[in-house]
Amino acid sequence: MGLFGRGEKIKEAVQSNTVTMEDSVSTVDAAINTSLVFHEEADFSKQERYVLQFHHQQLSLLKPNQISISEVRLSRFEEDVIIMAFIRNTLDKAVSFELVDLLLLDENGQVLAKKSFDLTEMGEIPALSCMPWSFMFEEEDILVESIPDKGWKIAFELKNQESMEHGACIGFGTDLDRTAFRSSTREFTAACCRTAKDQSR
Repeated sequence: MGLFGRGEKIKEAVQSNTVTMEDSVSTVDAAINTSLVFHEEADFSKQERYVLQFHHQQLSLLKPNQISISEVRLSRFEEDVIIMAFIRNTLDKAVSFELVDLLLLDENGQVLAKKSFDLTEMGEIPALSCMPWSFMFEEEDILVESIPDKGWKIAFELKNQESMEHGACIGFGTDLDRTAFRSSTREFTAACCRTAKDQSR
């Protein structure tokens, strides 16, 4: 998962490899409320934009310096499942993505589907912003007999040599080197783990 393209190079560790939505904040002093933006080639009708704005207003507030993914809706095309989701950026700089590994999970955290998505066409998500994007999980990506219409969630998959974890939100420290950051999932997570070990000494 090449998380950051023309955005940020991470010098501090991920606060934990994954930060769940329960770690979002409700206190005004620490909370970040993102602005909804649309890709320049997005072809949403006025009604669709209104619905997305409504969903965006219902999202939990986040801490600073997080990348979050939140589900909006599920639709189907033949045997494939299409997920509309918000990707939110509460860093103070724009971020862009390369390959991102995503999971669909049920209420108990069981993996329903998994796929690696190339998000280079998404371009940059501005600082403190939220952008809707669609993800198609094809029949071969689905690991169960069927995906339920409700009771599912989408999450990032973070990999390292010792474990595979997932989370709706990734948190970063505030000491960010403003240079390009491109890496695979393993390189990204390994770098974070090395930094965490260094800081614990």
